[in-house]
Amino acid sequence: MKIPSKKTFGFALYAVVITLVFLYLLFPSEIVQNRLEEAAVSADLAVKMDALRPSFPLGLRFKNLHVASLANGQTYLDSESLTAQISPLSFLQKNKKLGLGGKAYGGTFKGTLRFASWEKIASPLEADVRFTDVDVTKMAFIRSWLARNVTGKASGRWTHKASDISGRDLSATCDITLKKGSFPLQESFLGATRIDFENSDIRLQLKQGVIRVEKLRMVGPQMECFLSGDIIRTDDVMQSALNLKGEIILASNKTKLNVTIGGTLENPLLRYL
Repeated sequence: MKIPSKKTFGFALYAVVITLVFLYLLFPSEIVQNRLEEAAVSADLAVKMDALRPSFPLGLRFKNLHVASLANGQTYLDSESLTAQISPLSFLQKNKKLGLGGKAYGGTFKGTLRFASWEKIASPLEADVRFTDVDVTKMAFIRSWLARNVTGKASGRWTHKASDISGRDLSATCDITLKKGSFPLQESFLGATRIDFENSDIRLQLKQGVIRVEKLRMVGPQMECFLSGDIIRTDDVMQSALNLKGEIILASNKTKLNVTIGGTLENPLLRYL
């Protein structure tokens, strides 16, 4: 068997590089962008972007990507930049893997999503996303869900798994660290209308419609707060029932207060024990 010469390898490599360059330069960005926006409508989504370019080897790079619900206008994502890469193994596997990375809300994110197919836009069956220094003040859906202007920089990880694209049997975990922020209160607590914190560590687990608050630790100049318990999720997020208990340590005199929080996210009821 005759081994190809270095010159032959050189010409082959040159041909591959030239082909990739022409594919990049001649990529029909406007056509692909229009097709993606049209496909999103069938999934009840409004997708807009300023620019779209190919990303080596099997990806797309989006600039100023906006994703919102057509039904109620709620924004799901505002990303300054996002790169999506299809895993080559997706062509051989049942579930399709998509790698993500980019910048959003003043921070960065990176992770992977797994879909049932590429045929239509649908919720991922699995997700594993890490995020760093995201400014929650800029996240419209957080303000909408909590009906409060929560502030702070968030870093952490979100994972979830569902049995099908409808989200049936969805289970998820979320670990978040919030730094230098505040949480407005519905009613005054010991003369304060908001809780300021330097650090807040939160660990949540979702299973069978119940959000398990495994850990909520908030440390600030006014107090330290430790909570755990359950949040019974409903379709109307603000009506989700609270069943939390824990301890508050006042910074002024180190007084410890055992507390329970009932009611709903919209109208929490705080009781001292």
